Amino acid sequence: MIQRIQSLFLLIVSICTLFVLFSPLLTYTDKGLEYQLVSMGLKASEGGIVFQTLPLTILAGIAFLLSVITIFIYKKRMIQIRLSVFSFVLQLGFYGLLYYMHYQIGNTSGFEFKNFNIASVLPLINAILLFLAIRAIGKDEALVRSLDRIR
Repeated sequence: MIQRIQSLFLLIVSICTLFVLFSPLLTYTDKGLEYQLVSMGLKASEGGIVFQTLPLTILAGIAFLLSVITIFIYKKRMIQIRLSVFSFVLQLGFYGLLYYMHYQIGNTSGFEFKNFNIASVLPLINAILLFLAIRAIGKDEALVRSLDRIR
């Protein structure tokens, strides 16, 4: 139900998470070749995956599914809040795991870091949007409870 602001926040989170799943996050160089870290692995410029990053893919996929599911359970606000909090934790976990992968790739393989891409900032933006959605869902729940008291 996209009539409420929290549903709009959750829709933006799901679109951004889908964007994170399929776009490059970080760029590295090594001996004239360019490597891009995507959620599925470290891809070389000629197309092969050098290093698998399955946990990043799993976290982003679960976060995407949770945000889509959370949009459609608008009648159960407490469950919606719990799923949003869990998705918030997953977004922060994705960001932490991305930093860990960046640290591992830089120290163990000798790749030289080139730049951040826009998709590497999206999990942080998603976490902020999820926080705003949780607050809006809480306000809706408080409004419904106050109207139940009046009856």
